[in-house]
Amino acid sequence: MIIKDKSQMNKINLSSLMYTGIGSIVGSGWLMSSYLIASISGPSAILSWIIGSIIILVIALNFIEVCGFLPAKNGGFGHYVDYTHNSALSFIVEWVFLLSWIGLIPAEATATVQYLSSMLPSLNTLVMAANGKDMTFVGSAITSLVCLAFFFINYASMTLLMKCIKYLTLLKILIPIIVAVILLVVAHNFSNLGITTHSFMPYGSHGMLQSITTGGVVFAFIGFQTPVTFAGSALNPKRNIPLAILLSVLFCTIIYSVLQLAYIVAVPHDLVLKDGWQSIVYTAPFIDLSHIYKLDFLKSIIMIVAFIAPFSAGLIFYASAVKITSGFTEYLPKIVAYKKKDNPLGSLLFVLFGSLAFIWLLPGWQEIVSVICVSLIILFAVMCLVNGALTRHAKYGKSAHGIHLRGSKYFSALGYVLASLMYFWSSWPLTGKGLIVLIISTPVYFIFHSKKVGFKEAFCDFFLASWLFFHMLLITAVSYLGTFGGIGYLSSATSQLLVVIISLLFYFIGLKNSKLSSKLTDHISAQNQE
Repeated sequence: MIIKDKSQMNKINLSSLMYTGIGSIVGSGWLMSSYLIASISGPSAILSWIIGSIIILVIALNFIEVCGFLPAKNGGFGHYVDYTHNSALSFIVEWVFLLSWIGLIPAEATATVQYLSSMLPSLNTLVMAANGKDMTFVGSAITSLVCLAFFFINYASMTLLMKCIKYLTLLKILIPIIVAVILLVVAHNFSNLGITTHSFMPYGSHGMLQSITTGGVVFAFIGFQTPVTFAGSALNPKRNIPLAILLSVLFCTIIYSVLQLAYIVAVPHDLVLKDGWQSIVYTAPFIDLSHIYKLDFLKSIIMIVAFIAPFSAGLIFYASAVKITSGFTEYLPKIVAYKKKDNPLGSLLFVLFGSLAFIWLLPGWQEIVSVICVSLIILFAVMCLVNGALTRHAKYGKSAHGIHLRGSKYFSALGYVLASLMYFWSSWPLTGKGLIVLIISTPVYFIFHSKKVGFKEAFCDFFLASWLFFHMLLITAVSYLGTFGGIGYLSSATSQLLVVIISLLFYFIGLKNSKLSSKLTDHISAQNQE
């Protein structure tokens, strides 16, 4: 819903913010995640969702506090970091977030094309490569057209965008629930859940934890912070942004957990007994299950949502990426800041070309998603640190803080450690790819920031932020030496304990490197006078 009166024209209220949050979370993830997570962890996939959502919720609490205290602004999270640290760390966070968010657009566009092509054999041979994972030239071209559609809808107006998001999200909420309920009623393979620890967790705790990052839990919940990117356009952002985040995560946790249960009990038991969960292959899981149970009407419904879910998520991610780009224009060519009748045409085109680059350089859903997930986990960790720094420096009470949660200093440290563990669970070599994303930010930072403040000051700022690189380098080294995709020199328990110790060490290093900036003191003074 968009407020129509002149004073609040185009302001986004709580319900619309929730639609952006839920619409981002319930994207292409629900179509494939239940299948992928079960193939990695078996029936314990249900625990993967619960544990994953608890971790995301702890991290979300940090986002809620930061967004409830610091002033709202369209874009990403770099300006929040600038209050507690320096321009270098702020740039790195904004850079990682911008690249990741632009990457989400072609990921959803690819999912739209890929899932629909699986239902049409003639189209599938044109769109998908022989390995069944990568796109052909034709597939990449069609995916590019989907991104072009995102561009035109976003260019039209914010009002049209929010209307599209609202109605598409309502369908996205209803259809997964309908699919889950019908499969639970029709299928009765509850023996698939297992009656022993081994049958419930056939691949051990290792598989259950690994599936949180590589199976799709993190990817599914990536969109929880989307409402923050609309903060500058929101009504009463200090109240509505935190509520939108919290309610979106809780609601979607229920949807995904029920879907996972439905998938597990719907898989024919003889397939599970034959070679185990890892051997089960479905190109379009819920459509294949509908075919097994002769539910043609359900198959038709899923075919509709196979387009709606990723397409509407792509619309939201495109709008968010434009907001982030608009707040990052000082580090980009001047043409990106170009506006046409208050419409950020330069940012819209920048996001479009960035999306097309992802499509043609990484022509596959899984490749795009894996890099995005591990990169965004870095952002999660830094935002938890920002909340810890605010708690340390601001010394705020309820009178000076819109949203104040008890135990901030504890769940900020906990969130940082949990984010670091998720990064580790991503497994080698994905951890190495996340490190590469960080390293690429270095020359970009010096090229643009040196022009603004001079090389010496830019270097000093970068030196103070270098602890983040060393932190991720050490976790990457542990992942290489450990059992999560590595050479197995370190046991699972030892490697995870090392990650916890390293994370706590660097959390306090990052906390010590935080500062009571003039921006922060001015903001605290203004808050206390209200």
